[in-house]
Amino acid sequence: MAMIVDFFVTRYIGEIADFVEREIDSAAIDAWVRKLKDVMYDADDVMDLCMMEGGRLLEAPQFAQETNNYRRTSSTILVTTRTVTVAKIMKCRYTHQVEKMDEESGWRLLRGIVFEAGEEAEIAGLADVGTRIVEMCDGLPLAIKAMGGVLIPKERTKAEWENILRSDAWSMNPTDEELPRALFLSYEDLPPHLKQCFLYCSLYPEKSDLYYQEIVRLWVAEGLILKQGDRLVEDSAEEYYRELVGRSLLQVNPSYADHSYFSMHDLYRTLGANLMQEEGVSIVHGGTFTTNTNTKIRRLSVSKMGRRLELADEVNETQVFEENCSEVYHICECWI
Repeated sequence: MAMIVDFFVTRYIGEIADFVEREIDSAAIDAWVRKLKDVMYDADDVMDLCMMEGGRLLEAPQFAQETNNYRRTSSTILVTTRTVTVAKIMKCRYTHQVEKMDEESGWRLLRGIVFEAGEEAEIAGLADVGTRIVEMCDGLPLAIKAMGGVLIPKERTKAEWENILRSDAWSMNPTDEELPRALFLSYEDLPPHLKQCFLYCSLYPEKSDLYYQEIVRLWVAEGLILKQGDRLVEDSAEEYYRELVGRSLLQVNPSYADHSYFSMHDLYRTLGANLMQEEGVSIVHGGTFTTNTNTKIRRLSVSKMGRRLELADEVNETQVFEENCSEVYHICECWI
């Protein structure tokens, strides 16, 4: 079977689950690819889907050969991956391995997030404890940004920052062991109402661009926004959104001049999805988050599943949707 996959544009990665079950005309794909110039995509998602979906294995040499064939069309393919093995399988001509931030660079990043210009005296007084916080982040920029979001609303005192270092969250991470502990700590530091709003965003598929006004309206509809006197709940919802952005848990998409769209970093999305297992099930690209049989399913997130979708007994006594079934697409569109 000709297994030619639309892996050149991240936007199409969600369709790969469909492609593995049908033959694709390579000539048509070649014609399309020749129109491309510079392309970037995340190889990790592609490798996971291509090599495991439906139990079918795409041989690594074949995958690399297809990549080399497209390379000869004068397109430039920039692969991003966290796994060195993926880069080797792709037979990349040049590999640049991004190193972790050193202590000095990490502290520069952290203080740039927390402090304003002209606050050198405070910076000097907190340099020692700040450097130790950076060490706990293991040189990961995302983790350092997460800690910056935690520290911004705190008092700028050594005692307050020492409390962050002593937090039990550094050793309590109940989720994926590969996730930086700083991400879990940044979640634990949220007040309860913001935790619910953050978790709600994790119901959407990875790499989704979300329209913030739609999301805040959904928060209101779900009853996640606290009523504050005569203030409109919509205004409170927008404040919640801005605080999550300020804490780096949500990322504004700079491609939109009005900053009306945002996304979740894939690691934050993984954290949220794992935490949601106690109250919901999320099905993404053919994979299922299994849930405890004693857990009541409150929310169901379904993205493109290929030709057949089977829901677990806990959802509704096992429902099966066949290929092109309108109910499946309804679920995909509404993010129930």
